[in-house]
Amino acid sequence: MKYVEASSEVGLSFATNMKKFKKLIKSKARFHPEVDIYAIDETMLMVDGLRIVHDRLGHASLTVTKRTSVPELIKKLEIVARKLEKIGRMRVAP
Repeated sequence: MKYVEASSEVGLSFATNMKKFKKLIKSKARFHPEVDIYAIDETMLMVDGLRIVHDRLGHASLTVTKRTSVPELIKKLEIVARKLEKIGRMRVAP
């Protein structure tokens, strides 16, 4: 697997409202005792080859817009990671 193909249907998930956030936390609690919470201003995600798609109410995905090599995608995701603002850690119960 040397490349990631473009897709507007598959990507990294982000909650965009509290209802979706609570649902996401509940699903993660089954596998993780703690989760880190990050926030990002969507306008800060201007990275060539990546795009935010609001695919349903309360949910957005960071998608790949053009065929990208895995090492190049890693570099782009590291740029995104540096733009994330950690706002806390939450203990969750299953």
